[in-house]
Amino acid sequence: MRIEYLDGLRGLAALIVVFLHYCLLFHPVIPGGFYTANFVVCIFFVLSAFVLSYRFWQTQNTDSLTSSSLRRYVRLTATPIVSILVAYILLEISLYHHEEVSKILGSSAIFAHYFQLTPSLSDAIYESFWGMYFSYSTPTSYNPVLWTMSWELKGSILTTAFLALFGKVRNRLPLYIILIIISIDTLYPTFIFGVMLSDLMYSDEGKKWREILQKQKLLAIITLIVGIFLGLYIWNSNSILNLYGAMDLEFLAQHKINHEKFYHMISAGLIMYAILNLETLQKILSWKVLTKIGEYSFSVYLIHVQVLLSVGGFVFLEFFHRDFNITTCVFWGSLAGILATIPAVFLLHRYVDLPSAKWAKSVQKFFE
Repeated sequence: MRIEYLDGLRGLAALIVVFLHYCLLFHPVIPGGFYTANFVVCIFFVLSAFVLSYRFWQTQNTDSLTSSSLRRYVRLTATPIVSILVAYILLEISLYHHEEVSKILGSSAIFAHYFQLTPSLSDAIYESFWGMYFSYSTPTSYNPVLWTMSWELKGSILTTAFLALFGKVRNRLPLYIILIIISIDTLYPTFIFGVMLSDLMYSDEGKKWREILQKQKLLAIITLIVGIFLGLYIWNSNSILNLYGAMDLEFLAQHKINHEKFYHMISAGLIMYAILNLETLQKILSWKVLTKIGEYSFSVYLIHVQVLLSVGGFVFLEFFHRDFNITTCVFWGSLAGILATIPAVFLLHRYVDLPSAKWAKSVQKFFE
């Protein structure tokens, strides 16, 4: 069962990530883009756990957990492999242009940390099957967005393990709280939020609370506003009212809890809760354009950086070296990158991501 507005949320989140990465390279005056992108990734994690667990809460059937676990590694790995090989080829033939663009525009120093490596096919293959999950390193990664894959795989395992061990326990709230507290210095609470919200929406035990909370539209609106505010949090930022600065709590620093991570995880859970309880928001997210992008979101996420740094950077430099003003260079570089991303995404989705679902089912049947 597909939930259209969740596909729309996935599509919107993918667009925001792409937009922010373009801003980091082409329009670095926009503050906090990197941190906001991390907040959007937290939404992806909440979504992932929610979707992985809702069928269990509907059926209480543990068979779905087994099949989900067997398929997950294949589904998560197949498409990134191609994105890594594309990046390897682009690096090997020197088609990335982000360093020169960054020097011209004074872009974020984040790009300076990418691709500190000598292209190697064996290293690319290693990262594809193992490294992105268990030994990821930003400077030596062929695709910088793959930092999320370790969290995604391990978070998926955490989700299925929780459902298998505690899914039929009647009073699960203390377990959720304990898991969130002990993992608060990681990103795993996002997956716990996803399971908990799915539990609230679909389980028999959550029915009473579900009926009460769905009537509290004002609460959902307030939750949405607070969630967006927390999602835009930047540590040590200087806002007009210094609200974010006042949130730099010493308590978090003392316990070595990253402020951005802490607030962004909470914001992702709050926004997801609001969406699940606001029909107007669901209708907006169900717009065809967003749901369609949502279907392609994994491919969008995995391939857009390669296109941005190669095609986008090349076109920017072509205009720059012909003495066009910076605004014109940025416009055509961005447009070229976006237009080139569309067919790249289509091909990756059509010939890799979609077939990977069939490959995953074949693996599942092999072990049954």
